[in-house]
Amino acid sequence: MKRIAAMFMVVIMLIACLGTDLALAESKDKLSTTEMKADLDYLIDTLKSVHTSTIEGFNKVQKNKIEDAYDKIERPLTKDEFFFVVNDIITSLNDAHTVLELNKEDTRWIDMPFVWTEEGMIVTEDTDKLSRGDKILSIGKKTEKELYVEVNRIIPAENIYWKRNMARLYLTNELILDNLKLIKDDKVSIKLERSKRIINEELPLISMENIVDKNKQRNAYGWHLEEENSLAIFYIDKCIYNKKYEETVRDFFTAVSKNDIENIGIDLRRNSGGDSKAIEIFLKYLDIDKYDGFSTQIRYSKQAKEKIGYTKTSGYYIEKFKDIKNTNVDDKSLIYEDDIYILTSPDTFSTGNLFALLFRDNKLAEILGEPTGNATTVYGSVLEFKLANSGYKFTVPHKKLIRPDESKGYKDSVYPDISVYTKRKDIIDGIDSQMEKLRSLASKDGPNEYIKILLDEKDVTVKSTFSKKNIIMSSKPKIINGSTLIDIEGLKKITDIEVNITKDKIKIENKDSEIILIKGSKGALINSEWENLVQGPTEIDGVLLVPLRSIAEGLGYNIKWNGVQRKILLIK
Repeated sequence: MKRIAAMFMVVIMLIACLGTDLALAESKDKLSTTEMKADLDYLIDTLKSVHTSTIEGFNKVQKNKIEDAYDKIERPLTKDEFFFVVNDIITSLNDAHTVLELNKEDTRWIDMPFVWTEEGMIVTEDTDKLSRGDKILSIGKKTEKELYVEVNRIIPAENIYWKRNMARLYLTNELILDNLKLIKDDKVSIKLERSKRIINEELPLISMENIVDKNKQRNAYGWHLEEENSLAIFYIDKCIYNKKYEETVRDFFTAVSKNDIENIGIDLRRNSGGDSKAIEIFLKYLDIDKYDGFSTQIRYSKQAKEKIGYTKTSGYYIEKFKDIKNTNVDDKSLIYEDDIYILTSPDTFSTGNLFALLFRDNKLAEILGEPTGNATTVYGSVLEFKLANSGYKFTVPHKKLIRPDESKGYKDSVYPDISVYTKRKDIIDGIDSQMEKLRSLASKDGPNEYIKILLDEKDVTVKSTFSKKNIIMSSKPKIINGSTLIDIEGLKKITDIEVNITKDKIKIENKDSEIILIKGSKGALINSEWENLVQGPTEIDGVLLVPLRSIAEGLGYNIKWNGVQRKILLIK
């Protein structure tokens, strides 16, 4: 009997030890109330001390979120559970730059590349189980409408465009999928519509290294010309300020000037931000003397002093950047004064958003595409922090930037002047609808035929639909009494005219027009109508010069003058 009792005690002790080990194993992934409270205290103090929007304290919604968070940590939670407690506070600031880091080293994902368009969630690339153009109807048991609600709840942002844009990251992440109870046996079920058929697939959770993002397979910036459209396109996926970038921008504008490009597209649709000095480099090539920048509010704190080196530890400073002098490049032939279009999307973020907004508010460009991922009042210059116990990293901006034209007020996005939304059919057919719209605008505005005359050179460029050639004039154009005069023999070379010169008259004609100039007079008969000229024909050093504008307009050309480059374009 004593032996049985002894054996029973041994079993009890083994069970007790096993239970202790299991409890210890379970507690390794859990945070105690004390640990979580310390992390929340640190988070809230940081947000209250650093973020520009909390100078006067938290608002009612934020206070309620904070109160709820402390209620939720009255019992131990796993780190994953605690993530969402913290994230609820983060999202209450409605700021896309105040973010709780989503990734962990061991995080798994599902391979589901998609974009959330106005038509819904559309697959953008072929994968093992998905086809480009598939419409995602549900993930797990949650419909698109239910997922929209969840996305709105868990993603920090100023507008719904950024939330939908970031859904491609959040709704493919194991942490989020698990919280939404969408994972079963390490797989996620997806319902799709493909060619009017309903298809069900199961996507396994895999490591990020097994997922290829095709968008990353190009440089941070680059450019190309489309001479047939009189269009030059410079894409910037990340704003980088260095010597190579400066050289690339210079090469771009050199090509624009050399080829008489009349339309520039700056593609910011994948721009994730970066160094704002990249914007200034572009401005150097534009025909503007000054521009308005962003009014900037800097908030000082102990944290900002420690990380940046400010001398102050409290208060704030506001600086308005108005009438900023624009320092042009030395080579004035590179100064551009024609049309600029900026392409945007919900992926246009941070400095990319500032780029578009600065050009818009200074009337330097038209915005083409879709709404951007940030508002017109932007929080920036983020500081990075880490919660000691949970290990979660988060960012908090300490600056507030207000749009250059404050009279236009606050908008939750930089909305395009020319709206062109990506459609499901575009994705299926591989069509870039924004770029196609840009080309149509450029080809409509751009000349099919033109003659370029530089006042300080004899070299004249003549471009037709099928050819382009340079012609050397016998003399440079002359300006007399504010009127540009050109050698009549040179004019014959660059246009399809016939010239008949008598003692008193100069007759210029082609199949559509007839112009008669009177020697020694400022009168002319242009297409049977008498006109008074600013300057009549003149002979200098044996060369007969005739007024360019009157003749060119009489022949059916439009005149475009570039005062910076001292360039005249005769356009048909």
